Amino acid sequence: MFTMASTGISFNIVPYMQENTGLSSAQAIGVLSLSTALALANPIWGYVSNTVNPRYSMIAVTVFMSLLIIYLSILKSVPAAYTFGVLWGIGMGGLEVLTYVLLARYFGRASFGSITGAIRPFEAAGLGLGPILGGALFDLTGTYHGLFIVSISAFIVAGVLLFLAVQPTKP
Repeated sequence: MFTMASTGISFNIVPYMQENTGLSSAQAIGVLSLSTALALANPIWGYVSNTVNPRYSMIAVTVFMSLLIIYLSILKSVPAAYTFGVLWGIGMGGLEVLTYVLLARYFGRASFGSITGAIRPFEAAGLGLGPILGGALFDLTGTYHGLFIVSISAFIVAGVLLFLAVQPTKP
């Protein structure tokens, strides 16, 4: 769910920033490049997952990403755009790492491959649907607000589902 939301936003950052914040193409591409590079902040998230409960960390990241989308919708300057890029990239890295940490902790090493193999088609679907949904919503409405609302909603639903998910007990 959050994969669809995050890719929908990520694939529309450049046109949104060009059309709504006054950034040049080069500046908007710089923001996207920065966020993509910072999504590789995996060692930081690995440390966080060993220090803080990864489920709570993941819930915090979903709330954080929702707030970042609100921030994206109101930003109007180059420094604010780059701040968004830094924070978005760090959050994206957290989503990736914490997902797999949670799967490993909840289901163990013996089932990790089966579980990740089972969810990969859904992740791939989210990767494909996010940009398509974002473009379709923009084409239908002429604005990115529909994409923002859908993405925020998806992050909130994911956070609630994570809150409700409890670690299975061993048989």
